[in-house]
Amino acid sequence: MTEPKSSKEKFTEKLTSMDLKAATGAEDGDLQHELIRQAVSAIYPPSSLQEGETMTRASACVTALAALKPQDETEGMLAVQMISVHNAALECLRQAVARGTPEGQDLSLRQASKLMTVFLRQMEALDRHRGKGAPAVNVEHVHVEAGAQAVVGTLKATPPQERKRARRASPSPALAHQPVIQLDLERRPTSSVGADERLKRYPVEATVNTKVGSHG
Repeated sequence: MTEPKSSKEKFTEKLTSMDLKAATGAEDGDLQHELIRQAVSAIYPPSSLQEGETMTRASACVTALAALKPQDETEGMLAVQMISVHNAALECLRQAVARGTPEGQDLSLRQASKLMTVFLRQMEALDRHRGKGAPAVNVEHVHVEAGAQAVVGTLKATPPQERKRARRASPSPALAHQPVIQLDLERRPTSSVGADERLKRYPVEATVNTKVGSHG
């Protein structure tokens, strides 16, 4: 009677039958096996996990790697990183549940949140690498009428939040230099100067003062 195959033997057979190039995006055999090893090593299995369960998780990890369908070595490395970050985020969530103190739970949840944010950025990077980012608009012919203007180049709309941050970061405009007006005030004569002398220096003021004095 044939003995049932162990989980390790099943996993080895799975790797043997798989198209490793399709699973990793790599042409070189050594790089294919290295990428798979890196992905499997990021499973974080508990020490109490039996070998069969560990091999099952490793098999699922390789299946997830192949599901991302990396097209080249760069996408293969990024796919491995995505699987590793995904596993790390779930491990942090598991630790948040296991920890008994609010401080420990908060720490694990914050770490999980950061890792999940990294995972979303990795997805965006993979889409950009595959040309699934912002749609490109190709303009072949530009007709500019008389008196009009045209802009040729790449135009990028800045999101409102970035515009607000740019305005807060930019220094306040310097005040324009205001010229200093210097007044050359001549010292007024004292009361000891006679009316005739004051009339010579300040004809209008002296005349008014003389008339006022005469009425008094």
